[in-house]
Amino acid sequence: MPERADLSTAWVAGAEIPADIFGDVDASDCPYDDPELAAAWRDGTEALRDWDGRADLTSNPHND
Repeated sequence: MPERADLSTAWVAGAEIPADIFGDVDASDCPYDDPELAAAWRDGTEALRDWDGRADLTSNPHND
């Protein structure tokens, strides 16, 4: 089982992927083999984004 810090890092990595002009994020190239890290990364790609396509990193559910 991955550490909480590793899950947080995976979430942030997913959240940092820029959205396209339509607000969509390409989540097809997951860099993680571990299912839990991959799930955290995917959750990050689905984070709400503001008008310029950036995710709110404070909404990371893996932060203490």
